[in-house]
This record gives sequence, structure tokens and C-alpha cells, in this order.
Amino acid sequence: ISAIEVIAVVGCSKSQDPQPQARSSYSEYTIELGERLNNPYLLETMQAALEELVSETGAQIQVPELAATHLYVRFLPKTKEDMETLWNLGEELYLYPLDYEIKQWGLYYMDPSLGEDDYPYVYAVVPADFVFPRVQYEVLAKCYIPDLSDSTVEGTSVSGYDLELRAFEPLLRNQGTNSKAMDRVGGTVCPKGCVMVDTAGQGKFAPLRGARVRCRTFLREAEAVLSDEGAYSFNEDECFIVEPTYSIVYTNKKGFSLWYNLLAGAVDASVDVDRRSMEGFDVKISLAGNSQADSVNFALAAINNSICDYLDTCKAESILPPPADLKVWVMSFMGSSSASMIRRVAGLGEEEIKG
Repeated sequence: ISAIEVIAVVGCSKSQDPQPQARSSYSEYTIELGERLNNPYLLETMQAALEELVSETGAQIQVPELAATHLYVRFLPKTKEDMETLWNLGEELYLYPLDYEIKQWGLYYMDPSLGEDDYPYVYAVVPADFVFPRVQYEVLAKCYIPDLSDSTVEGTSVSGYDLELRAFEPLLRNQGTNSKAMDRVGGTVCPKGCVMVDTAGQGKFAPLRGARVRCRTFLREAEAVLSDEGAYSFNEDECFIVEPTYSIVYTNKKGFSLWYNLLAGAVDASVDVDRRSMEGFDVKISLAGNSQADSVNFALAAINNSICDYLDTCKAESILPPPADLKVWVMSFMGSSSASMIRRVAGLGEEEIKG
């Protein structure tokens, strides 16, 4: 699969453990950031937008003071245990900041202030009442993410849709894309589409099964699970008013996840496919793309479907399946793969495996 192998290391002796290469070896995989953008979900930005909208209605009311609904945070893990704690939070985690322009998509981002042996910063959007774990963190911003349903902001006649649209307008205008972007804003739209993969490499596409499609605009995010037919659709409360960035996240509904990034074991493998239509779009994954991300995405998709097929075979043939919550690491620098589950499947102990 394009020189990408699958490896897991449970049950290997210490001398057999794979050693990650220096970060300079991953330069072709890195995300390149552009300018920092004005975050439209900042609490003070939303408050100002609400005051403008209420004033325009002519209503003689006291504009209510908004309370933060979410926190935009950065975790600063120091140990492997910190990373494991973050993984177990159940929150969507990112290895890059969410309020920057992305000049070039990649598979990971390492802050230039970090050293060779440091763990990467991990970013997240959490509820305002989130109970933080014992991992060092920073609150980067208090935010207000409006409800885009038919409800209005309490104490006003302003809808969540109008509030979010007003908060976005200065950003779009400052970028010089106001007219183009606003033409696409005609109401909330729920994305839907289909994801297919050419696993045989012969132009015969099959559905990508059970993985997730994630949409995000700044701090607003939503995910949909792919059906066995590769279809995805978002619910009415998971809509967007501007074009979101789409990602394919390889955490499968069958109970396994793929990990690609050796520099951070706390984030499931995901491949961003850039900003696309609010209505959704169809994706065809193959080796036809020329970028490294295309190659990695094809490998992850092929592995994802292979594991799904194997689990189906286990169920049909009454074969003992792999352990629950299976995690598969996909590495590009290994010359071979190893199956660390052998002692679970065959009933062998550590000494028999080493021998």
C-alpha cells in the first residue's frame, strides 16, 4: 500500500520497538500555517454582533449579556500518560490551531517553539462547563457558538443564524471574498454525500465503510458516520452557514481506529480534504492523486475496509474477533509489519512469542 505498513507493538521485546524518525524526516507531511484569523466565535465578537442586530430592529430593550457556551483550549502534554489522558477525554482533538489560515494541508503540525523530544500541542473546543483533566492547558478564548435552529437568543428576537452570519461578515469582507462567500450563504445547509475508495487500484470504487466525515468552520464542528454504502449526512442541528473544511476521520463505528501520526498517539488518523460546498460533496479516494496526503488517505482507506471485511468474516465464521477498541498504527518508515495480537488469538504468552 504505497510503502505504508501496518504495525502494532504490543508483545514485542524492547529491542524490537520501532523508533520514530526525527521530525525533519516528516517535512513532506507537515501542515503549513498562514495568517492568524479573527475568530468570529469570540464571546466579545458575538456580543458586538448581537448589539448591532438588536439596534437595527429598533427594539427598546436591554441587550442581554451573552455567556460563553464553549472554550477554545490548548493542552500542553508533557508525558505519554498525558497523551493517553487526552485520548480518553472523548473530545475532538486537533494537532493544529483552529484560528489560522491553512496554506498547505498535511498530516500534522508541530509548533516551531517545541523541541525535538517535546509532545505536540493539542487543541480542542470544549463546553464552557468542561471538567479539565490533570494535564496542563491554556484557555485561548471564551466563545459563543449560536444555536442555528429556529430558536432566538434569549431576551431578543435575533436568531442564532442571523447572529452567526453577522459575526462572520467582517472576516469575509476583510479577506476580500465577501461577495463570493456571501453568495453561498442562503440559509443553513446540512451536508451530505458519499465517500468511495479504489481499493483494487483498477478504477473500481467501493464504499468507504464506517469511518467518519468531519466538517468544521473555525470552532463549529460536526461529524457524520459513513454507512456501509459510504453515504454520509448531517442532522438539522449540524449545519453550516459558510463552507466548512471537510476531513475523513478513521475512527470506525465497528470499534477500531487507525493512528498515523507517531508524534502524537492521542489523535485518530484523519485526512483533510480542504474547504468545500455547504451542501456536501462526493469523494473518490485513489492513488491517482499526486500528493503525499492522497497516498496516505488511500492507504488508510484500504486498511479501514480490510479490517471491516475481516470483522465481518469473524462474525460469519464464528472466529474470535480482535479485542475491542482496537488501535492500528500505520507507519511509513517500517520495512515490514507485525501482528501484535498473536498471543491473544493463539493463546501464546510473552516467552513463547520471544522464543
